[in-house]
Amino acid sequence: MILLIMFLLSSGMCQTKPRDCEIVTKLKEKGLVLLSEIMPCDYVKEFLPPSEPDEPVEVEFAVYVQDITSFNAAHMEFRIDLILYMSWEDTRLILDDSAMVKDRLSIGPLPLSAYALQYLWMPDPYITNSKNAAVTSLTTIYASLNIHSNHTVRYSARVFSLISCQMAFQKYPMDVQTCQIPLQSFKYSNRLIRFKWRSDRAVTINPELKLLQFQVQLSRYFEINKTIEEFGGYGSRSMSALTFEFKFYRLIGHHLLQTYTPSFLMVALTWYSFWLGLDAVPGRVTLLTTSLLTTVTLFSGISRDLPAVAYIRAIDVWMFGCILFSFAAMSEFAICKMIKYVHEKHVFRSISDNNKPQTKSGGGGGGGGGAPNVSVVPDFFHSRNIGSLALVAQYSQMSKNMKAWAHPGDADKSADTPDAGANVNGKDINLSQKTSSVGPMPFPRKKPREQLFRPPNYPFRMASQRAKRRIWMKTIRDIEFQWDDPITGETKILWEEIDSFSRVVFPCVFFVFSAIYFTVLFLL
Repeated sequence: MILLIMFLLSSGMCQTKPRDCEIVTKLKEKGLVLLSEIMPCDYVKEFLPPSEPDEPVEVEFAVYVQDITSFNAAHMEFRIDLILYMSWEDTRLILDDSAMVKDRLSIGPLPLSAYALQYLWMPDPYITNSKNAAVTSLTTIYASLNIHSNHTVRYSARVFSLISCQMAFQKYPMDVQTCQIPLQSFKYSNRLIRFKWRSDRAVTINPELKLLQFQVQLSRYFEINKTIEEFGGYGSRSMSALTFEFKFYRLIGHHLLQTYTPSFLMVALTWYSFWLGLDAVPGRVTLLTTSLLTTVTLFSGISRDLPAVAYIRAIDVWMFGCILFSFAAMSEFAICKMIKYVHEKHVFRSISDNNKPQTKSGGGGGGGGGAPNVSVVPDFFHSRNIGSLALVAQYSQMSKNMKAWAHPGDADKSADTPDAGANVNGKDINLSQKTSSVGPMPFPRKKPREQLFRPPNYPFRMASQRAKRRIWMKTIRDIEFQWDDPITGETKILWEEIDSFSRVVFPCVFFVFSAIYFTVLFLL
């Protein structure tokens, strides 16, 4: 009987001995009573839990994606909020010595405070492409720790992380971005610890998750072993890693309203300039310049939201095309205006040459009097080509005044002659009548030839300029600025025909460009 009592006392002392060690006393002082009941005195947090010989400790993972926000294409990053689940076995915990622990385990897992993780071993996963990560908290951190009767430790926490993703924008805004989130151990090699996915529903996405510009889809999740080179010549080590991959499909609806439609309207606005005459210079230049600058500003706003890349994006092709069509419309106006200016200059030169005095011998009266100075404008010159008949008279009067200043002695000879006239398209115009407020122009006196400095190559340079002028004038004469339609008999003007041609060609070419662009974009 005495021996039985001594055995029972010794057994009771053995049961209470682990609870009298320093770590258990410290846990009780901190209010972690349940943890103190299962914590052995020889527990070392830095040591891995026991496992099968030559087998790593297995850690099982599962992820629930709660939300994805702040998708920033310019910085190539996005924020993800997820619930991370981890489970592993730790057979060092004592689960069958305390009646309180047994009673609690009979109901379900043993819940512990998240602060208990400070005294237990746990895996060290980290996201390799994360810029920032933390466990969310309000009054307390959103984490839980449960211990099952089979020594399985389950940990779950609400985590947010800022993920860096290497994006490709060749097909923007019809691009599909593939972003991976790898999890791996920071200090344990795959010989000591192995990460693996849970067998069922390892990665799930919140069904209510919606992104404004993207449609997100879970692509795949898998396990890999990554080899990491150690610095300082210490060789390499293989790490166990888990990866889950998302695909972000960009929705084009936003860009159809904010990019393609405004740029198309700006290009279409330039087509209205073809219906304005060349005389409406302020309106036509304002219309074309405003359209071009608006398209460039729209392109700058799009590029500001994207990273600077060294390749051409799909949106660049479209915007460059719109800018090119706007610039082409402006160039068409400049070419038509130049053609009209060259034609008017050639006509004015012809009028000036025909205004030279002409005398006929044996005129009526036998006095040898001079005939009236009458200039005949060439037939190809039409009144609408230079504005009005008054402009012809004004130019002829100015030419006459300039000749009077250049040759003062001829003024007395021409005083008795009848007033000069011009015949334009069968109409006589009195050029002596003042048609403009422009008076005689002062003509500077030329210096004597001996006072003029001429370089040694002056004769050759003058000959070259005269040759170029002759070639230019011959080219102008060869251009058919005006002709009659052989079918309708209507007079055709070159620059007006160019405008009429542009009214059809520019929209047709732009529609063909748009059809090819969107066909290739959607097919790719």
